[in-house]
Amino acid sequence: MTNIGMWNGHEFLVSPTLIRSFTGLQITGSSETEDKTASKQKYVKRKNGKPTEIKMTIHLNTAIGTDPKEEALALVEEARTGKVDYFYIGDQKLLTCKMMLVDAQVTETMISSTGKWINAEVKLTFKQASKNSTEKATTTKKSSSGSSGGSSKTSVKKTSTKTTKSTSTKTLVTGVAKQVADKAKSSNTSTAKATLAKTTVKAAKAIKKITSAANKSTTKKKTTKATGSTTRYSKTK
Repeated sequence: MTNIGMWNGHEFLVSPTLIRSFTGLQITGSSETEDKTASKQKYVKRKNGKPTEIKMTIHLNTAIGTDPKEEALALVEEARTGKVDYFYIGDQKLLTCKMMLVDAQVTETMISSTGKWINAEVKLTFKQASKNSTEKATTTKKSSSGSSGGSSKTSVKKTSTKTTKSTSTKTLVTGVAKQVADKAKSSNTSTAKATLAKTTVKAAKAIKKITSAANKSTTKKKTTKATGSTTRYSKTK
């Protein structure tokens, strides 16, 4: 079964046992205007939008499964009472406003000798019966994970390296000297000399190591593109 459309319970469809269709679908939109004159020229100015109109013709025939008389007279009654509903094409609203059936004309009737209606055509006119809604057709947007083009903003995390001041050379030398002096006082002369010699060698090595580290220049900035982080190595003071 193919669902063509629907209005107020009247289904327009095509199936193996029933065909209820329409032709000549017309949709009209217009504006109400007023005449204006400026510099001896006439022009129009819009006052209001006129109701949107829909016109079409429904075909009814017993050979295609419909009851021409019943359905035609039902539409005439609905036009007389001004029935209102949304007009659907397929499963979506044709317009975002409700439509009122304002006119139904039955033509092309064919009646048998027994009084049975065999065929009829009904010309329908609908007019806008409510304000247009702001709703829109539902659309699902799928974001493409592999989209190309455009720029991608990458957050860059900067890691700040805080330099901790190590013991200065002067402090180390002072400490070594004090250590040597203390040991010299607590030992005899020969022992003190031996201790002083050994400690002096150690102090010299320690001083050399710290001085070498202090003279190193600041290393180059290292940037890792994969993580977007930047690490800076500060010069040791």
